[in-house]
Amino acid sequence: MAKLTDSFVAEPFKVRNVLERWIVHNHKEFITLGLRHLAQHATSPGDRYLARILTRSKEYYKLLMDPDFLNPAEAANASKTLSRVDPHFFIELIHSSDQASTQDAILRILHLVEELNRASLVMPWLRRMTNDTDPKIQAKAVSIMTRLCSNALFIERQLASPEPRVRANAVEGLWNVDSSWSRFLLEKASEDPNNRVAANALLGLYLLKVEGARERILAGAEDESPEFRVSIAWVMGQSGDGAFFMPLQEMTRDPEESVRRAAWASLIKLGPEAEVKPEAPKKAQVWTTVSDTPSQPTDDDLDLRIPRFWTS
Repeated sequence: MAKLTDSFVAEPFKVRNVLERWIVHNHKEFITLGLRHLAQHATSPGDRYLARILTRSKEYYKLLMDPDFLNPAEAANASKTLSRVDPHFFIELIHSSDQASTQDAILRILHLVEELNRASLVMPWLRRMTNDTDPKIQAKAVSIMTRLCSNALFIERQLASPEPRVRANAVEGLWNVDSSWSRFLLEKASEDPNNRVAANALLGLYLLKVEGARERILAGAEDESPEFRVSIAWVMGQSGDGAFFMPLQEMTRDPEESVRRAAWASLIKLGPEAEVKPEAPKKAQVWTTVSDTPSQPTDDDLDLRIPRFWTS
């Protein structure tokens, strides 16, 4: 497949003829190999012509949504080319997911919508997913929606959700909004019983330079809940503020291993220069795409080696 697409510019008629005969005589093989090729190569004129042939068939959508066939990065790479040559790509993809009705398929589409920044094209479907009964699907859809359009009523409604992931993702949508209602909702969310929701809210207040936010983050390092201390360590790292360097060093001696690991991860993020020259607090961030927002760590994320320059 790669040899054919690479030869397209030099011998376009010959390559077209071979590709057209291939899809007729061995349709399944062509779809499988063609999609795998676009997952790795998607920039040449030959790749774009291959994508146009693939879009004639609806069978490739099922493969695109299959996590065992393509990983998220490969699926996004193939989708970039496919969506350029087919204006109905996302509509057809959503139609295919409605037929499949599996969690993996819907999460894959949400990932593609986010990665390619195409949420505005599928807004009605995205709104429907924010009410899905599956908490993972609902949380992901809410995360995309809140960063796409900061609607106060929508976010406030999500903050009332019984699912912590939904509430946490809704709070992230307030990080780049400096208004009275966003500050009110962040203050309210900072008292949430869930550690991730409350920590996200504290980070939002800090980014907006709300008075007392830094002190509340520092106080959180002494909280009796290990889970909350983990989230506070993450907040300190995300802030980029060198003033948190010493408190994070203290947290590396926490009795809980998960807290120590989170503290080391944030120290790595701040960098060794933070100890010498503390950074000024960063301004509220404005995300240019819906995929830029960082998320709190999982246990796998915290499984990091201690940097040499902090062990001497």
